[in-house]
Amino acid sequence: MLPPSGSPFFRDNPSCTRRQRFGAIFLRVDLLRHYRAGVDRPDAESLVPAAGEIAMLRQLMVGTVASACNITIHALIMVALLQIARATGTIQASRPSSRLIVVMIAAVSVLMASHASEVMVWSLVFAIIGAAPPGTDLINYAFVTYTTLGGNVVPEEHWRLLAPLTAMNGVLLFGWSTAVIFEIMRRELYRDF
Repeated sequence: MLPPSGSPFFRDNPSCTRRQRFGAIFLRVDLLRHYRAGVDRPDAESLVPAAGEIAMLRQLMVGTVASACNITIHALIMVALLQIARATGTIQASRPSSRLIVVMIAAVSVLMASHASEVMVWSLVFAIIGAAPPGTDLINYAFVTYTTLGGNVVPEEHWRLLAPLTAMNGVLLFGWSTAVIFEIMRRELYRDF
């Protein structure tokens, strides 16, 4: 049995590693959980992470990688979009409202294309890991999840956490796009009117 985490062994022993300290803390948490559940002495197998905990960690890791990929795509497109909008500001137009219309149509079209590509990333992730039942239209499933519409497809049991992660990613990226649209519109209106 490991000594308590507050004992002199952990404070004064230079050979005690950080991993051993954290291991003792997690052991105490597991023992406390078993004590509250009414188990006097847990067996060694019960201290091993449960399959559900590992599955959740795996889902979080896959969702984080897919979200990071989408955020990278969105950031690159946003930078390019703002540079293009800034460059069009130097062009003089006889009708400022027509330039505003052209700039906004172009900006929204590029943003819609970026969101479509991000949905494709999620559908590719769903296809690679097999998150949806066989025969599911993965692009449709990714679209309704990314846009938070919801649908009639229930993901596989061990991948259910990916649906809310997809929706969270979509909401954040739609908010980001909305902010950029308003910034472009604000700049155009400020310059021309």
